[in-house]
Amino acid sequence: MSLNIKDPETQKLAEELAELRGVSVAEAVRRALREALQSREEAARAAVRSFEERAQEVAQEMDRALLVADLEAMGARVRARLGNEQLLDHDALLYDPVTGLPK
Repeated sequence: MSLNIKDPETQKLAEELAELRGVSVAEAVRRALREALQSREEAARAAVRSFEERAQEVAQEMDRALLVADLEAMGARVRARLGNEQLLDHDALLYDPVTGLPK
């Protein structure tokens, strides 16, 4: 199968590229097409990597949100069990109220 370029501008560009690269017109066209396809493929790979990274970030954010929701639910259950009982004041247990230093 052969490639027949009938557009004068395209023919001129192919010849100019061949001259710049020091290769035949066919080789210049082959390399240009290969480079264009590789560039496109690399861009597609980068887009997939970017999407995968963002998907992972979203999954981590969802995991954190679920963890926070679970902890809040546990806290609500503890408060409900304790009712009106006063929660321990850990500062009072650990630190001297006058000096603020550890006991």
